[in-house]
Amino acid sequence: MTEEESQLQGLLAITEQAAVVQDGKILGVLLPGIPIQSPAGTEVMDAILCPRGHGGYVTRLLLERRVVGRDNLNWQQVMAFGRNWQTWSWQNVPATQPWINIFAAHARVLR
Repeated sequence: MTEEESQLQGLLAITEQAAVVQDGKILGVLLPGIPIQSPAGTEVMDAILCPRGHGGYVTRLLLERRVVGRDNLNWQQVMAFGRNWQTWSWQNVPATQPWINIFAAHARVLR
């Protein structure tokens, strides 16, 4: 089992459809239809976790839309993996931890 396959196992607990995807040199994990906890409740949306960085960030979480009630985050739109995504300025989530922990660290900010 490769490292990527091993790391993917933790994310399969969030969605059985989690899949490693590539956009040029950027590695991502497509997480279709995942629940995101927000101030407005649970929102279900597609996301891509970039566990090895994206756009100058060590790790990044891309969402299909902005999270309701979190307008105070520095949101920006990025084009990646063939479509537009929403993300926010959030640094210092180390790439050295398991991918499920990277996802949790990013998602925690959205609550």
